[in-house]
Amino acid sequence: MLTYGLQWQLPAGANRELTLGATYTGPTRLNIEQTRYITRALPGVGGIDTLNVRAGETGIMEIPASIAGGAFMVFNTHWSGGIDFQTQGWSNFTTFDRNHNLNDAYMIRAGAIYNPRVETFTGMFSRLEYRAGLRMGQSFLRLPDNNGQLQDFSEVGISFGIGIPLRRTLSGLNVGFEFAQRASGSNDLISENFFRFNLGINVYER
Repeated sequence: MLTYGLQWQLPAGANRELTLGATYTGPTRLNIEQTRYITRALPGVGGIDTLNVRAGETGIMEIPASIAGGAFMVFNTHWSGGIDFQTQGWSNFTTFDRNHNLNDAYMIRAGAIYNPRVETFTGMFSRLEYRAGLRMGQSFLRLPDNNGQLQDFSEVGISFGIGIPLRRTLSGLNVGFEFAQRASGSNDLISENFFRFNLGINVYER
């Protein structure tokens, strides 16, 4: 599976810069194999009775293509932000020539970064970088409710983070927190709330 990307950086005035980017991942075909067992358990009889075995059935898995694009703007030495969009056609996902009634998934993300005193290298707290983001979109999930109606699942999440510089260097630690929800429009189906913590390291060294 290959992803192709393009990126442009354009000056937009004093201390301003605009970055545009796009990626494309083509559809992928995978050879797959499965073995299926049909079994039953009889009351009063120990063990499992195997009724049928279909071993070594081969086929193709079709993973759909995905595209994404975005823009990031440095407004000045303190503020920057960006937005991006990604979609993947999961309605075309098949295994063994069988469609699975999935949704075309998409996600829109936007975020902003604030650095109060980027010009100083003296104190760590004066160089903390603050970040916040929002994302929303549609999951590939598409499940029936108690009435047999297929329901779409939406996703929404908010995130916050801090960039912590390391003393006497341009490297730093990145700490992030996200709260997100995945839910449908039906009370018959499960909604999911989850938290995510991220810890990363940026290394700016030779």
